Parts: sequence; structure tokens; C-alpha cells
Amino acid sequence: MIWTADNLNFDALQRRLVTSKVGLRDLVREQPASFVAFDLLAVAGHDIRDAPLVQRRELLEELAAGWEPPLNLSPVTRDRAQALAWFEELHHAGLEGLVCKSAAQSYQGSVRQWLVICT
Repeated sequence: MIWTADNLNFDALQRRLVTSKVGLRDLVREQPASFVAFDLLAVAGHDIRDAPLVQRRELLEELAAGWEPPLNLSPVTRDRAQALAWFEELHHAGLEGLVCKSAAQSYQGSVRQWLVICT
């Protein structure tokens, strides 16, 4: 993610994909990016995609306990009202939607068994 003022700047992030190595150094200095993790698929060389999301998330939270920006852990909630509030608030910052998954769900790769709520 790249923030410009109080908004996500997806265009700036996309520019990194098509910029030369020399130009990329300048972009990185001018507009640093942050990484936001929301799921974990492997840990310590072990594939954990078959584990339920709730377990994968617990492992991710343990891993992220010592993180500092630019590494970030995405927020999660089971509270529908909180999710709807995020949807309204974060839309104004450039976030396009929310991903809703079952806590018991394993990672399904190409099979989409989750709901994406978009603006």
C-alpha cells in the first residue's frame, strides 16, 4: 500500500510494476510502500493452507507481534456493525471493499469461497 495524504494511492503502487530498476529507486524514496498481511499460508517451511482461517490468523498474529511499519497486520472483526463502519469510513480513504471469510475455512486458492463487499 502507498498512502498519499490520507488516501491509498493505487496508481503509485501500479507504477512500480512498470518502472525501470533505476527509476524504481527514486519512486521508493519518494513514495514508500507498506505491506499489510491478512492471512498466512505457510510458516517455518510448512504449508498451512488446509488449516482453518482462525488458526492461520493466530499464527500470523504471533508472527506480526514484533512488526513495525512498513510491515502491518490488517484489522479483523466478527462484529457486523464494525465491518459496516469500516466499509463506510475506509471507502473515503480509497479502500475498495472488504473480504469476508468463515473462521473455519481452509485456504482454497483458486476457488473463491468468500464474500467481497465492494463499493
